[in-house]
Amino acid sequence: MKKIIGIAVFSLLILTGCKKFDEKTQFTYSIEEDVTIPSNVGVNIPFNVPTTDVKTNIDHELEIRNKKKKRIEHIYLTKLELFIKSPSSANFNFLKDVSIYLEAEGLPKTLVAQQKNLQNTNTSYLSIPTIENNDIAEYIKKDKVNIHVDVVTDETIFQNITITVKPTFWVDVKVLGI
Repeated sequence: MKKIIGIAVFSLLILTGCKKFDEKTQFTYSIEEDVTIPSNVGVNIPFNVPTTDVKTNIDHELEIRNKKKKRIEHIYLTKLELFIKSPSSANFNFLKDVSIYLEAEGLPKTLVAQQKNLQNTNTSYLSIPTIENNDIAEYIKKDKVNIHVDVVTDETIFQNITITVKPTFWVDVKVLGI
């Protein structure tokens, strides 16, 4: 009986310790990029929204947590949000499909989030489903990435629409080789 209690207590300590250890080696952070969909986009025609390189800020995020870039084990995109920045009266009803890709120097473009056949919901916020188990550590380790936004519209838009793209990343850093 003492052995069973001892094993149970030991197991509980290990499980609790592992969770606390994970809290020290894992974190989330976000970046933001504004993109503009021009008013002359054709209906039902795929369009790549012009974007620029975005700083990943991973060095800063690691520094404030006293971690090193070479210790990054995994980075996954856990959430991708879109917000209409302007005009304030706009909503996402014009959008039929959206695909988000990452590209970095020396790495191919990779799909990270996508939603097709969006319904008209009169909202200025969308959460786009991310591609599961897509380890993008090598992209985020770079100083800059390019966030490609491909859209298909199902309505004519009569003015430029500026959208904030906000990806949230989950980072797992190895400590002591663990």
